[in-house]
Amino acid sequence: MAAGHHRTGAVPAAERPPRRDGAAGRRATGDFPLRSHRPDPITGGPLLSKGGYRNDSRLARRNDVLCLTGASLTRDLYIYGNPVVELTHSSDNPNVDVFVRVSEVDTKGRSRNVSDGYRRLGDAPETVRIELDAVAHRFKAGSRIRVLIAGSWFPRYAANLGTGEPALTGQQTKPATHSVHFGNSRLLLPTGPSADRVANPGGDLG
Repeated sequence: MAAGHHRTGAVPAAERPPRRDGAAGRRATGDFPLRSHRPDPITGGPLLSKGGYRNDSRLARRNDVLCLTGASLTRDLYIYGNPVVELTHSSDNPNVDVFVRVSEVDTKGRSRNVSDGYRRLGDAPETVRIELDAVAHRFKAGSRIRVLIAGSWFPRYAANLGTGEPALTGQQTKPATHSVHFGNSRLLLPTGPSADRVANPGGDLG
């Protein structure tokens, strides 16, 4: 199999994780708020403290994080390079940030971060394209691909005040509500052959 982009159904066929009553609701859009004076604490990833690969299952339960989880994979999926997320996005405040994380949910329901991306929008364009950190990773058969979307990447980046003022000197804050429209939003994964096939270039790549 030649390397290429795998279009996962995690974003366009999105659904909220089951609520406490066990019901999962499909919808055309997903909304999440950001209160600039109370930014989302995001653990894991390229941080000096509490960085690296972490169990990020609790992020899926926050009402200020949009969580989209795909179906169980029927076989191993290998990715090499930069995942890309394209979002049809709107906000009631043009001065916003978007943080995106791709995670892997194992067969026991535990989620672990794989790759992160971040963008400060400024004028809140309708289509947001975010290139995530480069990674070489195997999603195991039976696991699920999860996409987490939030309005900040704190503490790696200072929270957007929502007013257009500099984060260090601004005096006011303004909240925002983000909306992600699922119809044209998608996750692109740079897929490739398994590690065994890479190590054996004379083998049949199919």
